Amino acid sequence: MDPGTSAISLVHHITKIKVPSMSIFRKKALGVVLGLLFASGAQAGSYVIDDFNSNDQAASDLVVDGNPVNATPVVASRTLSQNLTATIPPATATAQVGFGFLDITNGLGEVSTVRVGWTLPAGTVPVGATNVVMRLRIVSSDGNPTSLDFRLNGASIKTDSVPGNTNNQDVDVAFTAAQLNPGGPLELVIEGSAGWDMTVDSIGLMWTDPVPPGNVAGIPTLSEWGLLLLSSALGVVAWSLQRRRK
Repeated sequence: MDPGTSAISLVHHITKIKVPSMSIFRKKALGVVLGLLFASGAQAGSYVIDDFNSNDQAASDLVVDGNPVNATPVVASRTLSQNLTATIPPATATAQVGFGFLDITNGLGEVSTVRVGWTLPAGTVPVGATNVVMRLRIVSSDGNPTSLDFRLNGASIKTDSVPGNTNNQDVDVAFTAAQLNPGGPLELVIEGSAGWDMTVDSIGLMWTDPVPPGNVAGIPTLSEWGLLLLSSALGVVAWSLQRRRK
């Protein structure tokens, strides 16, 4: 059945409903009208920071000397580094982008700090946006919890964590539009206890757009089908009132 037939059938069904009480019917019809008027019409925005599907890189720091190892090759869209802070020789620690993932591995005794950076364009998250979250799609992590430090223009703007054994889950970190609207160098710093591992599929932003000036908040624009159902519901209300007068 095509959408047009389905919608017309629904309208016919509404107009043929047999009800025992006109007052109840009118209340239900008004409920349909109000439901259509106040249904959520907010527009959602989104921005993919990195899906790790391109520009493969790798960094491996095997010496505890305080100097991070930058990933190679150097790419314009992303920076990646690893800094080994503790180890039980022989050291094994790698942070790499490949096959569509950011994959971080540490040997049993290795502790490392991984930094991933991008440039967030100014105004990506509009002023006045609400429900702003940065979503990390975690493919897998071992039993070690990891800490997240989000930095913009060199300053920490949010800290959070990923529980151990987080597998195939989205981790949403809440922000405000004011925190992200200025844009600039955005960096995610990830740390964990000895032997921590994590694989990330993607990182992105989501938000609810602000209501444009002059619009009445809470009253969205109806779609064509919404207008059709609204007009039908209003017609039924008018018919019921006319019948009652008779």
